[in-house]
Amino acid sequence: MNQDRFLCFKGLSDQALLWKDGFFSLRSEELQEYGYLFAIADGMGGHNAGEVASSQAIQLLWEQYYSGTHGPASDMLGLLKEIFHRVHEEIKAVSRSKFEYRGMGTTLTAAILKEGTLFYAHIGDSRLYKINPLESIQQLTEDHTLTAKGIREGLLNQEDIARNHKGALYQAIAVSPQLNVEVGQRKLSPYEWVLLCSDGLTDVVDERIIEGFCKGEAFAKKTPGGFSTPPTTTSPLTTPKEVCEGLMKAADEMGREDDVTIIAIKTE
Repeated sequence: MNQDRFLCFKGLSDQALLWKDGFFSLRSEELQEYGYLFAIADGMGGHNAGEVASSQAIQLLWEQYYSGTHGPASDMLGLLKEIFHRVHEEIKAVSRSKFEYRGMGTTLTAAILKEGTLFYAHIGDSRLYKINPLESIQQLTEDHTLTAKGIREGLLNQEDIARNHKGALYQAIAVSPQLNVEVGQRKLSPYEWVLLCSDGLTDVVDERIIEGFCKGEAFAKKTPGGFSTPPTTTSPLTTPKEVCEGLMKAADEMGREDDVTIIAIKTE
């Protein structure tokens, strides 16, 4: 059962907001005020509880963000934090409504592109990357897993990831007793990439491969030892569709064991 859910636009001139269960259209004034919202949620929980949690998170996110009930979006990061906390509390309430939903939760990573700036909010171990054609790939979000936390605090090293996998999530929507939403913003340049992905991709595909696809390598080459690092020549002709298809193929060939969801956005 696929417990990933997503929210995206087909392009930065589109007015149809898509998610896995449907779509709805926005007015041009709404896009001018609030920008373009993209998000990924990766659910967790037995039976279909993870699917319910991720689906609810995505739907609540766009409803809360584009509702206009919070007033002008002047403090974007404060607004995103507030919305994440609302989503957290509402899904916690749903999890208490049925026995089979008890303990369900989800990651949630949201990115907003507005007037040349990227605003983001994040909980969990899905990831948000920024790729400039002339720079190395940047992971903007932290993985909220016990292993990643141990590495950041100097208690573990990179080899522990292979030995202990990545550990349990210590931050997740509807699960954490106290939610500490990670937020940030970055200015964007033309031909930069913003990429959101679930851990089904990053568990098996190295971020150098992700960088290579965005910089113009349509398909990474497979070697007996794994994927070689693609060349880092830039190509403004590479499309988001090519990046997503190439990375999905790479994940399949590397023997992925989890669902993979990828959103690739290219600035103009």
